[in-house]
Amino acid sequence: MRVGHVRRAHALRGELLVRALTARPEEVFVPGRAVFTTDSADAPPIEVRGVRTTKDGWLLSLEGVPDRTAAEQWRGRYLWAEHDETVSRPGDAPFAADLVGLRVQLVDGTMIGTVSDFYDLPQGAVLEVARADDNVLFPLRPEFVSSVDVAGGLLVIDPPPGLFD
Repeated sequence: MRVGHVRRAHALRGELLVRALTARPEEVFVPGRAVFTTDSADAPPIEVRGVRTTKDGWLLSLEGVPDRTAAEQWRGRYLWAEHDETVSRPGDAPFAADLVGLRVQLVDGTMIGTVSDFYDLPQGAVLEVARADDNVLFPLRPEFVSSVDVAGGLLVIDPPPGLFD
């Protein structure tokens, strides 16, 4: 499951500025924790060596990223962790990765499509909604999301007018 998005390299010692995509980043981003750069079962783990927070996100030091030059290669990558390490608890907002695969319905009951992907863009989080004949990018903003039922597989939205026309 996706737990972070590397925004950029930070300073000279190989730290990465990461935007958390998990409800409990303090449990995922800890020294000694294994993260991955893909959700593939055969992906090699990368150990988190150090963690700090800033107003802009999490600063991570990872095994094998010794300096800024190496850290620059990580810009734009997603970090993954095993699902059982990041299970949300009752009352938590769902993880972004939990939304992929949910059916999308308007508040009036009209079925729109299925969430096919999630993107962490500088302007904010965006869901890709696959419809029968095309895909639409939907801004994941609280004012547009009426309810999320991960267990029931349903995302109910109230999008801006014309978005799905």
